[in-house]
Amino acid sequence: MMKDKTRKYAKMFSKAMKMLGRSDYKRLEHVFYQRYNAHLNSEMYQKYRKNYPSIGTDKVYLGITFAQIMLKLGYSMDEAIEAWGTYIMADKLRMVEGIIRLADFFGKGYRLCGNWLDKDKKTRDQDGSVLYESYHYNDRELEYKIHTCAYVKLFEHYHIRKFCKAFCNNDLCMCVLHRSAKFIRYSDKVDGDYCHDKLINLSR
Repeated sequence: MMKDKTRKYAKMFSKAMKMLGRSDYKRLEHVFYQRYNAHLNSEMYQKYRKNYPSIGTDKVYLGITFAQIMLKLGYSMDEAIEAWGTYIMADKLRMVEGIIRLADFFGKGYRLCGNWLDKDKKTRDQDGSVLYESYHYNDRELEYKIHTCAYVKLFEHYHIRKFCKAFCNNDLCMCVLHRSAKFIRYSDKVDGDYCHDKLINLSR
């Protein structure tokens, strides 16, 4: 099962490298396969898979391996994040953004994203992958402060902290809203000690 997943991810990486215009994309497929396998056998991978099932450890390590190789090849972190969204997650991002934009157009965006984030919080509470200093959600606004995040800690461990931006579903959800809600980012955990965001309902 994991060998099949590793091959699938390696081919995804190879395709991304080819689309970036690299002639050595086949060699890099093998590089990815070897590095991802090494991660699967690491103590950190086993720890996160066991303790934080909600984060999707296999896919997170796809991102970690992707970023590590991109940086090793001389790309910047911003280029790695852009390539991840363009070549690895493009189909999913387009689908999710399309749904949110449609809901936003009809004045339902705040409720859609608020309910989704509220459900996500309950999932995170179960395994402690994200710990909140404060949180409230009602018909007027959604506001929270996150003081501990398993994603941030894991990416910090591999010295690629900024890459966790590519995994922030909150950004994906709330940054798309324009008509039915206003998104305010007070503090970004990638750059500071915690995440503090607010979503204000404009369609009450």
